[in-house]
Amino acid sequence: MQTLDDFWPLAGFIFDGPGDDPKAREKWLDDEGRAALADARVALADLPEFDVSSIDAALRQVVDRRGAKPKQVFQPIRVALAGTAVSPGIFETLEVLGRDEAIRRIDRALTPG
Repeated sequence: MQTLDDFWPLAGFIFDGPGDDPKAREKWLDDEGRAALADARVALADLPEFDVSSIDAALRQVVDRRGAKPKQVFQPIRVALAGTAVSPGIFETLEVLGRDEAIRRIDRALTPG
C-alpha cells in the first residue's frame, strides 16, 4: 500500500467478506487447491494459539507434508479468505480474521457449488 486509498481495494474483504474473482477461483480452487485447502484447514483448526508465528509454522508444515511449493498451499487459502489472489500477508490476514471466521471462509470455499 502506498496511500490510504489503496487500503480498501486490498483489505476490504476483511470487513465485507470475500470478493468474487472467478479466474482466481478457477486457478486456485481446483481439485488440487481444494485438497491443499482442506489440509490447511485441519492444521489451522488444531492450533493451540492462533497467531502469526503459529500459523506460519503450521502452514509451512502443510507445504512440507504435501511436497508442494508455498504458493500451492497459500494461494488457495488466500482465495478462500479474500475471494481474490491478492491480499495482505496470508499469516497476518488469518490472525486478523481470527480462527472462527477463517475456518468459516475456508469451509465455504470447500463446499461445492
